[in-house]
Amino acid sequence: MRQWAQKGWLEAQTTPGGHRRFMWRHVELFVRDRGHTLHQGDESEFKVLIVDDDQQFADLLSEAISTLDDSIVVAIANSGFEAGQRVRAFLPHIILLDLMVPGVDGFTVCRQIKSDPVTKSIDIVAVTDFHTPENEEHIINAGARTCLAKPINLSLLARELGIDVGHAAYG
Repeated sequence: MRQWAQKGWLEAQTTPGGHRRFMWRHVELFVRDRGHTLHQGDESEFKVLIVDDDQQFADLLSEAISTLDDSIVVAIANSGFEAGQRVRAFLPHIILLDLMVPGVDGFTVCRQIKSDPVTKSIDIVAVTDFHTPENEEHIINAGARTCLAKPINLSLLARELGIDVGHAAYG
């Protein structure tokens, strides 16, 4: 995969440490463009876990994701503790993680997910009402791919989920 990224065939992001991160959607498109298929059934569903203590925001975010791509399976956890339980059972491709959740804060949740061999490959996109350069640096150092400010811009969300907005349901 690294060679495909170097040749420009497969989109990847390079971390500050020089590692490459591949978004599931880009891998899926890469495989399909070459006439192949990935594993079938429930395992091939693109899954997003929203971790936010604000249930109304989590529900709105879930609806927004469904508007962008109704094939995405979304689950919600309302605390850091619940996130720890849900992440292993649900095994999402991406976690949208609020930094300030009760129980265990988002920074700790991120570090725990990234230190577990079973979950370390899950992409984490932090979301916060308290977007500061310090919080962004802290969460990226904990293992998140990026940090988005609330309210979340749908175009940015689509990009982070690997959705081509030109083909999204809303236009």
